[in-house]
Formats: sequence, C-alpha cells, structure tokens
Amino acid sequence: MAAEEQLTQNYKRNETKNFLSRLFKAKMDIKRKQTSIDRLRSMLAFAAVKPRDVRIRSSRSNDRLERLVCDILVLEQEIEGLEFEVEAVRHEITEGIARIKDDRFKKVLTLRYLDCRKWEEIEVLMGYTWRWTMRLHADALEEYKKKAMASH
Repeated sequence: MAAEEQLTQNYKRNETKNFLSRLFKAKMDIKRKQTSIDRLRSMLAFAAVKPRDVRIRSSRSNDRLERLVCDILVLEQEIEGLEFEVEAVRHEITEGIARIKDDRFKKVLTLRYLDCRKWEEIEVLMGYTWRWTMRLHADALEEYKKKAMASH
C-alpha cells in the first residue's frame, strides 16, 4: 500500500509541477517563434535583393515574398496571444505563491517558476546544497498544491 501511495503522491507532485511550468513553456514558445521570425526576415531580406542587371518576368518571386510576409505576420499574432497568456499565467502563479506562508517555499517557487531560474542558480541564491534545494522544492510543491491548487 505504501508504494501505491508514493505513486499517487508523485503523480500529484508532477501535476503541480506541470501546472507551474506553464509560464516557462509559454516563454519558450515565444522565443522559438521569435527565432523563426528572425529567420524568415533574413530570408525576406535576401529574397528582396535582386541584381540590377537581371530582369525577372515571373511573379514567383513576389509569391515567395508574400508567403514570407504572411508567415511573419501569423507568427507575430501568435506571439501576441502567447504574451497575454504569459501575463495571465504569471498572475495566477503569483497569487498561488502568495497564499503560502513559508518564505523559503515562496522563494524557491518564485525563482523556479516565475523567474525561470536553473537549479544551480537557485542553490547559489538560496545558499543551500542541491539535495536540500530539491527537498525544499518538493515540500514547496506540496504546500502549493494544498494552498493554491485547491482553488483550481
């Protein structure tokens, strides 16, 4: 029975981590889309440059330029939507963390899920070993689940 309880507890902890990780995932989506926009813009700039001596009679180059511009516009709209999502998720997570009383729990959750810090940075900033930071994080997730996830 203890093994079954451990599996249930691990599942709930992962559920809480996934809930909190939404901000990081949305930020990474924005970064990937921005990288795609940068790549498309460089392709657009390259495609728009034509040697003066060559006359192009086909509209294929214009079609390609239009397609690149449309792709850029679509990605920019997607980024705008994700930026709204980032702010909503940030607000939701911030409210949940504020319900926690233990300042150490608040700090580890803030550094990890709002500031998107790496574990190595969190260890240094908090002044704990990696093992203690992981333990503190696990306890903070349990507390978040009790205090904040109950309202979701």
